[in-house]
Amino acid sequence: MSTSIPHCYYNIPRTFAHHQTLNKTDLSPKFCKDSIKSFPLKETCKKGNLKEAFASLTALSSDDGSYRLVNPEEVYASILELCATKKVVVQGQQIHARLIKSNLELDSVFLSTKLVFMYSKCGSILDAEKVFDQMHERTIFTWNAMIGAYVSNGESLRALDLYRRMRVSGVPFDSFYFS
Repeated sequence: MSTSIPHCYYNIPRTFAHHQTLNKTDLSPKFCKDSIKSFPLKETCKKGNLKEAFASLTALSSDDGSYRLVNPEEVYASILELCATKKVVVQGQQIHARLIKSNLELDSVFLSTKLVFMYSKCGSILDAEKVFDQMHERTIFTWNAMIGAYVSNGESLRALDLYRRMRVSGVPFDSFYFS
């Protein structure tokens, strides 16, 4: 797990000749707004507050509709996991729409896999399949997410068929696959 440190600066006088000036100087850190915006959003998602998470994401949007995020994959992954945990497919679809609008869905195998997982947990197997089928690249995690979607939604034969397709296409799996 990585930890990001917000960019900050201190208001320190250029010269330290007069100690009285130093005593009057505000030495509290001044944080750059854009560098710390994603941190509270991620923490809000961890706390499970969906309404606050959406409000924070909306606050991050700029005038042109784009988002000023330090790490968009990390932020969107947190919100998608929250939607999956709460089983709120409508809010997950809203995040999906934001990803499409920002072209992150097509560029990020990680976020597309998170979408498959979220739709699966929300019981929307058709949406999970649609995202899976539109992906240009898939990892073992993507295949696992879709197979898991079938299994958790009572589609064991489809899970076996997809597993067969995965093996035929030559996707290697690791020791965690069968755990």
